[in-house]
Amino acid sequence: MASRGEHEARVRKRLAALTLTCAGIFGERTRWTLEIGCGHGHFLAAYAAEHPGEACVGVDWMRKRLEKAGNKKHRGGLGNLELVKAEAVEFLSVVPNGVWFEKIFVLFPDPWPKARHAKKRLIRESFLDDLAAKTREGSRLYFRSDDGSYVLWSKEHFQRHPQWRVDPEAEWPFRTETFFQSLMKSYSSLVAVRRPTE
Repeated sequence: MASRGEHEARVRKRLAALTLTCAGIFGERTRWTLEIGCGHGHFLAAYAAEHPGEACVGVDWMRKRLEKAGNKKHRGGLGNLELVKAEAVEFLSVVPNGVWFEKIFVLFPDPWPKARHAKKRLIRESFLDDLAAKTREGSRLYFRSDDGSYVLWSKEHFQRHPQWRVDPEAEWPFRTETFFQSLMKSYSSLVAVRRPTE
C-alpha cells in the first residue's frame, strides 16, 4: 500500500499533466459545452455534429471508453469536440480561469444506490460548488438517470444549493439516445439553471 506521501505525489503529478492538457485544449475559447462521463461518445459526438458552432468537451476516466469516443470524433471530422481522460472533480480544478461552461450534461451517472455509498454520488454540494465556479448566470446543467432515488436526491441538492435552481419548464436541448439510455426501460430528467452571483 502506498504511503500518504506517495499518494499525494501521484496526485500532484497527475494534476500537473492534466493542467497542461487543459491549457492546450481550451486555448483562447472561453464558452464550452461539457459532458461529464461521456463514455463512448454516443451523445456528445452527435451533439457536436449538430452544433458545429459550439466548442464541446467530454470527460471520462476510462481510457477504452475515450478511445471509442475518439473514433467517433475522427470519423465525423469533429473539430469542435475535445476529449479528456480525467476524474470530474480533478478536471474542474484545473480548468483555466476565464473558461466557463454554458451547458453541462450528466447522463446516467453511477447511482450508488446503497445508502452507505450515497456519499459517492456525483451530484452533491461540493460538486455543485465546483460547477458553479466554472459557470455563469443562466448556464444549464442537464441531468438524467433511470434511478428514481438518485433523481429525487439530485433535485433536493439543486433546490438547497444557493447557486442552482431546478427549472421544471426547461426543454431538453438535444434529442438523441445515449448507449445507456438505449438499455433503460424508463428514466427521468432534470434541468438546473445557474442563479445570479450575488
